[in-house]
Amino acid sequence: MYDIQPLDESSEEQVYRICEQSVSHHYVGETRFRMFVPDSPRFDPELALVAVKDGAPTGFIYAEQREEDKADLILMATDENHRAQRMMGELYEKVELTLRARGVKEIAAAGGPFFSGLDLRYRTATLFLLRRLYTPRQIHYDQLMGMKNLDTDTAAREEKLGAEGVTFKRLTTDDAPVLKKMLEENFSGWMSAADRLASREDAEHSAHGAFAGDEVVAFAARDGCNFGPTGTVEAFRRRGIGSVVFFRCCADVAADGHDEMIIQAANFMFYARAFACPVIPVWRSAKDLTADPAVKKAK
Repeated sequence: MYDIQPLDESSEEQVYRICEQSVSHHYVGETRFRMFVPDSPRFDPELALVAVKDGAPTGFIYAEQREEDKADLILMATDENHRAQRMMGELYEKVELTLRARGVKEIAAAGGPFFSGLDLRYRTATLFLLRRLYTPRQIHYDQLMGMKNLDTDTAAREEKLGAEGVTFKRLTTDDAPVLKKMLEENFSGWMSAADRLASREDAEHSAHGAFAGDEVVAFAARDGCNFGPTGTVEAFRRRGIGSVVFFRCCADVAADGHDEMIIQAANFMFYARAFACPVIPVWRSAKDLTADPAVKKAK
């Protein structure tokens, strides 16, 4: 019924549209899709498969082999007119069999460029993976910040902090070295934020920084409506500096026309108390390929 082909340049645009349609609770973004899928340094056409019917893409699956024995399931998307037809089961089976043949022992839906894990609002995807023996390994929380009627004006706070020697600006690619230095010294786990800033200056991505002299003391970044990471140097906390860069990102998200901003893998007690953000449970799940020799097909 369907031909299964590797993703190539001729199908990228249509596949992106399917992902944009299917990933209804998150922001994919065409620039981000190309950066993290076909232009990813780990892109492998054997793990990026497209289902084609009557010459048109109808479904897509993408995985990456991050280590010799571990892989990540990054994206699954199906055209709304071709769901519940076992197509995704066939795509998934081919990817899993390829990974098994390579000696991969675990495949995880544990977060990546588009999700922080398996968002339980995607009920069909959750059931799909549970039937294939994915097991939740860790639970954390995303939160939703409503953009409607949100006051994002930080002018008064910036003026007050400016009198104390702290200034704010939208970061550009030229600021990547100073952001990298701040991250190396304070948030080494978030070094990718500096890499993203160094390589991108587009409408989908923005970052804001607070400066004391020439040093970055706080920053916040967002991709589309996905917020994070953010951080403030310890000596500059509890002064409202982090709040300013946060609301600067909120203003960008609102200006882009998004109704909500997703705070991924958040300190949910802080955001729930500060902004009454709804909490979304997210599973980091994985499948042990050594425990089950057979690919479980959807019924």
